Amino acid sequence: MVQYYDDSLLRFLFFLEEYPSLIFIIRIILATAFAIIAIGGMMSYLFSYIEIPRRPLKEKGIIRTLYLNSDKIIVQLYCWFLVLYITFNLEYKSILYNLLMLFFIGLFWGYKITMKANRYTLEEVNRKKQERKQKKELNKG
Repeated sequence: MVQYYDDSLLRFLFFLEEYPSLIFIIRIILATAFAIIAIGGMMSYLFSYIEIPRRPLKEKGIIRTLYLNSDKIIVQLYCWFLVLYITFNLEYKSILYNLLMLFFIGLFWGYKITMKANRYTLEEVNRKKQERKQKKELNKG
């Protein structure tokens, strides 16, 4: 017979059955999130002519500093927490350290994926510009 559920999933389901108020809270959160997503989707469809004005970043400020140094900040956070995580065996201390490690791994991988996608997009844009430039030169000549 094929086992569809892992033991940890069953334990979680049993935990939820013990606390019906927790199930109610989860349902309320999911219903609210669904309503926000549905209303936001309808608003963007119905009022597509409304544009959000784009503001340039200020010359000095914490947001600009964080944005311009995000590559260093994310890599440093990940590396330092990984060192602490391995050195002090934090996986055995509390589940919160494991969740924090998962968050930093996701942040680090997400940043790396974004940088690769951005590089690919920029290469494609530059390639298309070069092709248009060559076509213009051929049409003139």
